[in-house]
Amino acid sequence: MNKISEKNVAGLWMSGKLANFSDDLGNSIEVICPGRISTRPGCDFQDAVIRVNRQKVVGDIEVHVTSDLWLKHGHHKDPACNGVILHVALWQKGGLPVKLQDGRILPTVILGQHIINVYGAALRRREARVIRPCLHGAGHGRWTDTVLLVEGLRRLEERAAEYAEALKADEAAQVLYKGICRALGYARNKAPFEALADRLPLMLIFHLAGKSLLRKQAVLLGAAGLLPSQSEEIKDWESMYNTEELENEWSSLSGSILPGRASDWSLTMVRPVNHPVRRIAALSYLLQRYRESGLLPGLRRLAGNAGAGAAKSLADGLQVDEDFYWAGNRDSGRSQGRRTALIGRGRAGEIAINVVLPFFTALARRNKDTRLENRVLNTYLHHSALPANELTRYMSGVLSGRRDGKLNACRQQGMIRLYQRYCRVKDCECCPVCISRRQARA
Repeated sequence: MNKISEKNVAGLWMSGKLANFSDDLGNSIEVICPGRISTRPGCDFQDAVIRVNRQKVVGDIEVHVTSDLWLKHGHHKDPACNGVILHVALWQKGGLPVKLQDGRILPTVILGQHIINVYGAALRRREARVIRPCLHGAGHGRWTDTVLLVEGLRRLEERAAEYAEALKADEAAQVLYKGICRALGYARNKAPFEALADRLPLMLIFHLAGKSLLRKQAVLLGAAGLLPSQSEEIKDWESMYNTEELENEWSSLSGSILPGRASDWSLTMVRPVNHPVRRIAALSYLLQRYRESGLLPGLRRLAGNAGAGAAKSLADGLQVDEDFYWAGNRDSGRSQGRRTALIGRGRAGEIAINVVLPFFTALARRNKDTRLENRVLNTYLHHSALPANELTRYMSGVLSGRRDGKLNACRQQGMIRLYQRYCRVKDCECCPVCISRRQARA
């Protein structure tokens, strides 16, 4: 037993050699897709697709060598594990069933009951390909590229529709500001960033801070609850030139704002460059850049540019270089002495594609501004590829050679939409790649 590792068991699960089980509760389990290796805490594989008594279920998988490790690892106390739909162990040890943190019983599959002569070497040979190519997309590059283009346009339409709804309920500048805040929060801090935008609207920032960068930083960090005086977790601010000034400015402004709490933010297991203090500093510089024109008019001018350089101009307008103070501040996410931009070229491109261009598409349609809408669409279609993320890397492998370096941003968005709507739940019959191949054969 001690020669078998969890990695070996995970390799067996991913191999697809075993696909039909019964769990400890007597349910029949059919594995449609074992999932992909997880990049988040709480599970080993995410987006697995199984059938439990013929009912399709999508969720996470946790793998162990022995079943008692669920309790020993504390998964029954971890809310991050509540998305697990199946516990997989090679051998049973201790009592079953196990439970999730929210009290639900979690079914367990014991692989050792379904295989014969299990040896470590055999398992290691089955640590197989992590990504299985899509059979429907193989050898049909032209059709697949067309599908990705169409899906990328559909993703723009869906995001624009979301912003169109938001524009019915709020001022346009506030909707844009809130979208940028949400994008700066990444996955872990989207909700607290959105709450900050609601608690501290754009108009209130400029009313309180005027044209002062220091006051913007003070009011944003104070409203977020992330100044050193507000949190015991923020201990390592280096007093370089303005920590005291930030505190003093906040003291003079705090009476008109209800501050948040540092505990609302994910401050651990976050990459240093994505630390919320650092991202709030980036937001302050972005607002300061458009202090004369205003955030919405300034970005509208860039989004409405024509020509091949439009995407570069927009990215330049969203990128924020690092200054001396934030380069030396450990709590703002300094990474081993390396200087990195507060908003780098890649993140600026993601904000442009996911926030700015869909927002101005919705605004142009509301205002019946066909010229702006066409220019925004042109920028979207000709925007260069964004840095690869886990989904685009995964889908590049699935689509057999549609590598990120050969894609533009629109087709990358098409990959993401394909994954979220079809590949994640393995709905191949409705997938446009499968349908386009059938049409090509006809």
